[in-house]
Amino acid sequence: MTNQSHGTINADLIIEARWLAPVSAKEKLLEHYSVVVQGDILTDLLPTAQARLKYTASTLVCLDEHVLIP
Repeated sequence: MTNQSHGTINADLIIEARWLAPVSAKEKLLEHYSVVVQGDILTDLLPTAQARLKYTASTLVCLDEHVLIP
């Protein structure tokens, strides 16, 4: 669903993490990344700066000093 006034996409949850560790061993540790969740589905994974422009959420969790493994 799009927020018409800001042109952003509404999500249920955004988790902003200092580091994101992909499950695949081939991927490197990502810094300042966000996970976007709609319902029980992870819908996007992108740099936090981009996520803040593209999405709004009813719940925002900031993990400034944490590693997140989605």
